[in-house]
Amino acid sequence: MIARFTWIRKFLVACAVLSVGVSGSLGLAGTAVAQGLAPSAAACAKTNDLVGAGAPKQAALTERDPATPPASCPSGLVALWKMEETSGTTFVDSANGHDGTCTDGCPVSATGVVSNALTFGNATTATVASNSAFDFALADSFTLEAWLKPAATCASAEPVVGRSSTNGVDFQWWLGCETGKAELVVKDQNNILFAVLGTTNVADGNFHHVVGVRDASNNELRLYVDGALDNTTASTAYTGNFGTGTPIYLGWYKAGNKYHFSGVVDEVAVYSRGLTAQEIADHHTAGLAGHGICDVVVVPPPTNILYLPLIMK
Repeated sequence: MIARFTWIRKFLVACAVLSVGVSGSLGLAGTAVAQGLAPSAAACAKTNDLVGAGAPKQAALTERDPATPPASCPSGLVALWKMEETSGTTFVDSANGHDGTCTDGCPVSATGVVSNALTFGNATTATVASNSAFDFALADSFTLEAWLKPAATCASAEPVVGRSSTNGVDFQWWLGCETGKAELVVKDQNNILFAVLGTTNVADGNFHHVVGVRDASNNELRLYVDGALDNTTASTAYTGNFGTGTPIYLGWYKAGNKYHFSGVVDEVAVYSRGLTAQEIADHHTAGLAGHGICDVVVVPPPTNILYLPLIMK
């Protein structure tokens, strides 16, 4: 038996099965690698398009209908406003169709952490219609998440996403910033209020990943900044539910007076469960890499030279 060797240059396998025949057959099975999920046919097609067009061999994202949540979204995701709009008065919820709208003082497009974002100011309003998916009960945990870049010091309360009763007296929950720090405020329908104020300065001109968790099992509020636990309020002895029948607000908050966030907002999400510390850290890492929480990243196999020993009889 004589062993012979050959070079196959720039061997790229993307979601395919190849066979090489030399006096018989040598099967080479290649599959794309995905983060957390096997790639879909659409993702493979997208990868092939990139390679066929001679584009750089970079991560390709699956293309999907924004009204249909992909299987890769975290469980319990109620809404995800990616803030990708560059014009118009509708702000798409790509998870479950809870789109926001504005009729006066609409936010404008800006550069975000994950593609585009929206800039809010003292007169901007974006409102999501009431829906039972946001009706959190006493026994429920829930999470609010966003990337934010305040324009100033957040001297007063500046909510990024929240909900309240008509006058803000009976209940409220919101995530935003105050006195330059991130803040989570939760008040039940029995007027019992607890809040957790962060320790990290988020009004430094940079984007910060801010996540607020209401943990029903442990009776506490937790606030995370840039993937790490920033502060906790324990022994939150609520006795009532957390509201029904009112809108959800993006970039502002209507409770008696109107409180507005001034700055840039990206990737706002609401969950009907408490995210884990690891999930929050992962979302922060993914965002810094330019990926949203529901993106499936298809990593093409290496394009290095592949050395194959071919056995000949």
